[in-house]
Amino acid sequence: MVRNMPLRRNLSSEDKLAALRKGDPTHQWETLDDKLSCILCDRTFSGRMIDVSVGVTGRVRLRCPSDGCSATPREWVIPGNPLVSAKAWQDWVRVLAAKRPRVRASARQQQKQGVANN
Repeated sequence: MVRNMPLRRNLSSEDKLAALRKGDPTHQWETLDDKLSCILCDRTFSGRMIDVSVGVTGRVRLRCPSDGCSATPREWVIPGNPLVSAKAWQDWVRVLAAKRPRVRASARQQQKQGVANN
C-alpha cells in the first residue's frame, strides 16, 4: 500500500503566504518578509525562508529553515517580544525540557528564587 507522502512544491509567493496563513494559525502573516525567531535553534528568519510542504490532500506542514531543527510554528516567536502568556511560557518550558534535558525550571521560577534569596 502506498502512503500519501507530502509533496514538496515550489510555491509562488502568493501560494506560500497562503500556506503560511493556513499552517500557522498562531501568527498573523501579513507578508513573506515578516520575521520570527525559533526558540529551539535561536535563528531569526522570514516567511520566505520557512520550509513549506504541501501534501496531496492540501495539508500544510511548516518547519524551521535551520538544518537539523525540527521546530514548527509552536516554537516560533516574534523577535524581541518579551511578553509571553503564562500558558505559552509553560509550553516553552515543556518543549525546551524535552529538547534540552538541563532546562528544569522556568526563568520566572528562577527569578522568584533569586528574589527570595536576596
